[in-house]
Amino acid sequence: MEWLASKNNLRGRSYLRYENDMTRYVLPKWGDRPIGSIQESEVSEWVHELQSGTAPHEFKRKTTMQPMKRRTIKGVVKDAFGGVMAYASSPKRRWILSNPAADVELPQDAETDDRVFLSHQQVADIAEAAAQVDVKNPMVSKLLILFLAYTGLRANEALALRIGDLDFTRMRISVTKTITADRQGREIEGKPKSGRNRIVPIPGFLTADLEQVCDGRTDDDYLFTALHGGMIHLNTWRTRVWYPAKEGAGYGDVKGLRIHSLRHTYASFAIGAGCDVKTLQSIMGHASATETLNTYAELWPDRIDEVAAVMEAKYQQWEAQRRE
Repeated sequence: MEWLASKNNLRGRSYLRYENDMTRYVLPKWGDRPIGSIQESEVSEWVHELQSGTAPHEFKRKTTMQPMKRRTIKGVVKDAFGGVMAYASSPKRRWILSNPAADVELPQDAETDDRVFLSHQQVADIAEAAAQVDVKNPMVSKLLILFLAYTGLRANEALALRIGDLDFTRMRISVTKTITADRQGREIEGKPKSGRNRIVPIPGFLTADLEQVCDGRTDDDYLFTALHGGMIHLNTWRTRVWYPAKEGAGYGDVKGLRIHSLRHTYASFAIGAGCDVKTLQSIMGHASATETLNTYAELWPDRIDEVAAVMEAKYQQWEAQRRE
């Protein structure tokens, strides 16, 4: 685990993911092998095993390994195992001549797009169902779903918000933290995913409910709180409220519908309202406009004819002025 110990800049959740991938899949397959003996062809065969769910593995709880999708295989083979191999083959060490995972090709998933974009009605249906499910804290659960769908925040960013992060005068939200985990798996507050703070607009139609939630409380209190106060834990809320609400609203069979779908839904609403790439990048907290385009490019309307018509009008205007 020398390689993992060297990753000083890893966020806690990323560290835990690497550690789990090493323990569950990498070490059961390669733990008793000298690293210099591992061949690229063997790594390619391992990829097939992971894809079919037949690879050696070690789980803490007795469970059956499922076939892996490309994204998960990449995490295990390229990021975890490949990271170790790159570390061993670096010029500083040269423990092995080359990284046997470097040129291994990963399979393509039959379906790679698991995004779901909800309609306004569907968002309202799930929010209402959440209020019915969470009978002891209905307003908070309902408002949390509406908030995620109409601000675009990641769920753990919303759960990390304090009342003082909302400015009702300017109708802005200051996103400066998220709920993450340390290397022991304990929940802590950390910087947002991109590492950058950002400002997000508050939709006017949420103002009354947000002000009601904030009423009589201090700026240091969490915006969304559990029934008896304190932070809402996303995994618990997902199981207790989100899954039953999704079923109760009649959308339990919608493939790919997750809490994160509310963030995708915000992007679709914003683009439909005329939001440009750079503005959406800023609101969503993407690292670059390229990331925003790669994720949502197909949602922007085709404006080729509109551009051509405006260019034609401008040209005719210039031509008329030239002839005067």
